[in-house]
Amino acid sequence: MFRRQFKALVEMLQEQLSTLRQTSSEQVNAIGNAEKTAHEDREKIERAVAAVQTPEADYTHAHEYREKNYTVQVVLTVVTGLAFLAAATYAGLAWRQVRIMNKTYTEIQRQTKAAEESAYAACEDAQIARQSLIQMENAQADTHGATVAAVEQAFAVTQSGAAHLFVVKNPEKEFLTPNLTAGEPIRFPYVIGNGGTTAALKISVIWNVDFIARDSDPEFFFTKTASLYSATQMGPHTRYPGPSDRNVSAVARMRNGDIIKADATSMETYQAGTKDIVAYAHATYWDIFGVRHWGQWCIVDQILPTGIIPDTGHPKCNAYNQEDHNRAMQPATPIPSPVKPIPEVPCSLPDAPTSSR
Repeated sequence: MFRRQFKALVEMLQEQLSTLRQTSSEQVNAIGNAEKTAHEDREKIERAVAAVQTPEADYTHAHEYREKNYTVQVVLTVVTGLAFLAAATYAGLAWRQVRIMNKTYTEIQRQTKAAEESAYAACEDAQIARQSLIQMENAQADTHGATVAAVEQAFAVTQSGAAHLFVVKNPEKEFLTPNLTAGEPIRFPYVIGNGGTTAALKISVIWNVDFIARDSDPEFFFTKTASLYSATQMGPHTRYPGPSDRNVSAVARMRNGDIIKADATSMETYQAGTKDIVAYAHATYWDIFGVRHWGQWCIVDQILPTGIIPDTGHPKCNAYNQEDHNRAMQPATPIPSPVKPIPEVPCSLPDAPTSSR
């Protein structure tokens, strides 16, 4: 911007100086032409006087006219000279100012050139820093990805070793069939196992049993006197009850806690498939990593002396089966999405300096 302003100022001063020079030249020419004309008029008058005898009065009048005309020409010459001197002085001052401005413009141009070179160097440094930042981000993403993979692998190994309680829905025949003896409580044998590779701790499993029609569903309630299994610890790959204690079962109860006993026709309706024994349980336990777990099971398989009838229906019973998804450790932070590339800033080379007039 400064360069354009200084160029415009220099051009304006040069135009004014050229105009002054032209005006001075025209004034000098006018003075010369006036002197030449006066001289020619004087000669004409002298020749006329010599040719014609002029009266003394006319001669005197002509002489006075010539004197006045000469005085006017002298004054005009002096004034013109002074004007030319003033114009020359102004032109000299203007020329001096032009020289000073040219020097100032040259200095500013030099400083501008240095600033442009500094800006170019700073731009190049910024490009180098940009490349370094991109490389650092890529290296960080690679490191984070490797860390995530390692943590996820450790997480998978840890999860596979956590305790996991389950209910054996189809116990072997030696675990006995449900007890439907008339006058005695209705009982359902169950088996709890730990399928993990580490022990389950602080185990609490509460049971209840319903004797309901095959086209109905249990109410899923537990009383204070419900069948309860609790243990401080259950080792990996173990079951309860074990081979030495197979007569473990849950007792059917009503909402008030009373035990439901079989009657004379209970076994008949059970074997005919019109009524089913449906057992359900809710369990809580901890794994050795300090994570609490829970599980819900509902068993609809019917165990008969002649064999097992799997899945006799009861949709709500199947929907009741749920387990937690608590993990021994939280998954690693996911790999972040790629960072938007940093735009490259073009570095313009400094312009060549413009020579001053």
